[in-house]
Amino acid sequence: MVTSYLNRRNVIDVQGLIQRSKGSRAKIVHYGLLHVGALPHLASRLEASGHASIESSPILQRLFREQAEAVAALDEAIAADLESDVCDRLQSDLNIRTSRVHETRRLLRLRRITELANEREDDIAVRALMGEGPIASA
Repeated sequence: MVTSYLNRRNVIDVQGLIQRSKGSRAKIVHYGLLHVGALPHLASRLEASGHASIESSPILQRLFREQAEAVAALDEAIAADLESDVCDRLQSDLNIRTSRVHETRRLLRLRRITELANEREDDIAVRALMGEGPIASA
């Protein structure tokens, strides 16, 4: 039986749990670490490279184009002095497209932060299994 000693009170039978299909090794160790409070706080902000990757995503680029088209249509309607209900409808469309851009950007950012947090937790779990890092020495 392979065990991983995360601290003096918490022993996890990693191999047995994996053989019984209770989850991946990283998830099992993560579960054990949660109960001893050994996981550090995870970052809630992205670095500049993370922001750049989100802003250049194809979904957001398409929404930016649609938003620019809505702005152009509203500007043309105002310049042509169209009826107020037409301008109101175009303004409403622009507001909807702007809110879609903001919501999509927020969701993409949240997804990237979650991915980074999961990668960090997996790295911590693997290091603990290998007997490295501050968690293994706890």
